[in-house]
Amino acid sequence: MPEHQKSPPGTASTSNQRRKTMWQDAAKRLLRAEMARHGYNYKSLARDLGDVDSDQSLMTRINRGTFSVAFFPEALRVMGTKSVDISHLPDPRETAARRK
Repeated sequence: MPEHQKSPPGTASTSNQRRKTMWQDAAKRLLRAEMARHGYNYKSLARDLGDVDSDQSLMTRINRGTFSVAFFPEALRVMGTKSVDISHLPDPRETAARRK
């Protein structure tokens, strides 16, 4: 990106990173809560997913929140999750309004 188009330090890029981190944290908390609710650990989830990942690499991906959007519903479905309550998560529209 040309120098004149870069965001000043502490503005958009920092804000976008914070937002991304917030949603990664929310996704990993939701996934770990479902694991606990269904009695799964990383080893049993890796097994039921077809050993695509070792339990250690799966644990790393989940704990970092760096799993793909495709992985999230796959893991939920494997565990038998029928629905996930997201009402406790912040409303992005309210968060965006506060930033303005």
